Formats: sequence, structure tokens, C-alpha cells
Amino acid sequence: MSSHQVRACSRRVKLYRDQLIDNALSIDDSQDDFLQILHLIFDNARDQKVKKDPDNAPDKENKGAEDTANKSNSDINDGEKDSSQSKEMPFETASSVSLEKEYRKLYREIIKKVHPDRYDILGIESNYQVKRSQKIFQNAKFCAESNNEQGIVELCAQLEVDMDILDAQKTIVHLKDSEDQLVERIKAQEKSLQMMWHYNSDNLEVKTKIMMLYIEQAGKKGKNITPTLVKDVIASYNKDGTRKKRKVGQRPAKLKR
Repeated sequence: MSSHQVRACSRRVKLYRDQLIDNALSIDDSQDDFLQILHLIFDNARDQKVKKDPDNAPDKENKGAEDTANKSNSDINDGEKDSSQSKEMPFETASSVSLEKEYRKLYREIIKKVHPDRYDILGIESNYQVKRSQKIFQNAKFCAESNNEQGIVELCAQLEVDMDILDAQKTIVHLKDSEDQLVERIKAQEKSLQMMWHYNSDNLEVKTKIMMLYIEQAGKKGKNITPTLVKDVIASYNKDGTRKKRKVGQRPAKLKR
């Protein structure tokens, strides 16, 4: 009965973990555009301030945009350990982590399924597969370095690694705790402004409201940052820095790009 419970809990944890990472990847995909637009909004607001009052430097309300736009992944993303924040752990030294013996074995099995050096062997080719594997790999390293046994069990469930070497009852406790925690993390993702931005990628009005709310929450809303300016920047934004095509007779917004 215990093994059946482990399998049932593992399937649910796998489902939640996959959803968590899919959401995180969706946020990642739109994050660069979000931050670039944020920079442009502040740049244009400062330019307007200078034009109105050239004798004065840009006001402090609009200063510090770089701090707002360069928020850490833990603020903007799902909270997974970023590769730039963790020390690289070579595949060959996986046994050097502080986990108990059984969990070290499972850690090695996890690494075998997501290590960058094994992408060719594993057939990991698409951009999505690579990004997904990178997130799992970094999360596995973080769990190993922090001696997080529950995190290792979560990843085993997600990657369908056999956990028979662990005590079944303890594994079930880990998996049930993970279920509750993953549900809460997913709810937090779904409510985030960045996720709403992703869901409304083609809705200019909603994106304008999201960006205004983000700026207000960051405490950076100056008098020159208006909904009209934000809307114009979003509407005219092109990833490559070129001007968007406009309808005949339509005047382009005078914006810094």
C-alpha cells in the first residue's frame, strides 16, 4: 500500500512541478521585454522633464529606474535559484554534497537526467527542453547544497526517478508537504504581475495597467509617468529597436527608443 501511495503522490507532485516550471519559463520569456519597456518609460519620462525644465536635472522621482528595472529573479520570477547566484558544482563531484547517503544517490540520478554535458545523450535539443533542464539542474544543486531532502524527493517525482531506496512513509510525508507548498507557489505565480503580463501579451490596455501598477508598487511613479506615456511606449516597442509600422496618416509617438 505504501508503494502505491508513493506513486500516487509522485504523480501529483510531478504535475505541479511541471506547471511551476512552465509558468516560470513563460515569465522568463516575457521578462526581457517587460524590463526593456520599463527602461524606455523612465528614459522618456526623464526626457520630458528636461524639455519642460532644462535648467533642472531629472527629478528624484524618476531617478533609480535602473534599480527598479534590474530587480532580481527572486522578485520577478518563480523563486528558483538562479545560475549566477550558485557556485558551479561539477558533475564529477556530486558526491561531495552534505546529503545523507540515500539522497546523494538520488541526487546523482537527477543530475544524470538534466546535466548540460549530457544533453546530446539525453536528446535535449529544443530551446524549451534546454531551459527546462537548466532550471531543474540549478534547483537540484540548490537542494543539494542546502541539504533539502524534500526538494530532492520533489525532483525525483518530477523526473520519475525510482525512490525505492528511501523509507516509504517518510517519502510520502515529503511528497504531501510538497503538494501543499507547490499549490501555494503556483497560486502566487498566477497572481504575479509578470504572469498577467504574459497572459495579456496582445492586450495593450491591460498591459498598460499592469505596467502602471508595477511602477506604483515599486514607488517610482513620477509626475511625468502617465498612462498615456506608458501606453505609447508599449505600443511602439519593437524588440530590435526599430519603429513599429503605423497606419497611413497616423503620426508616431515622439519617443526615445
